[in-house]
Amino acid sequence: MIRRLLVALLATAACAPQRSPAAATAARSPDRAALWLQPEHPEWRTPAPSVSRLRFETTKGVFVLELVREWGPIGVDRVYNLARLGYYDDTRFHRVNANYIAQFGLHGDPAVNAAWRGNYSIDDPPRSVSTRGGVARIR
Repeated sequence: MIRRLLVALLATAACAPQRSPAAATAARSPDRAALWLQPEHPEWRTPAPSVSRLRFETTKGVFVLELVREWGPIGVDRVYNLARLGYYDDTRFHRVNANYIAQFGLHGDPAVNAAWRGNYSIDDPPRSVSTRGGVARIR
């Protein structure tokens, strides 16, 4: 299970959402790089579809992460929009602790990180306990 979690997290090194109706919206949205510097822009608050699939391309292969909005709308919307607008494209891990955790989320551009510093989302209410191999957000 830990191995699956690490593979899932490693996949964020180069993620992109699968084509969906939201992908067409992203194509019409303002320049992505400009949006990365504007976390307050309404484009970041686009609700995710009820079920969305994010396609992750890694050096170890491809996998798809399915997000069910009903299970955690705040977190799903956040991850969906970050992936949809390319925030995670070409990102790297900043800490990996074998058999425990792999952390990511820092953008490669320090100006983008500075713009997002302190821009936290609230947590969805808990629905279940954490399980080995699950995906979780840690502050």
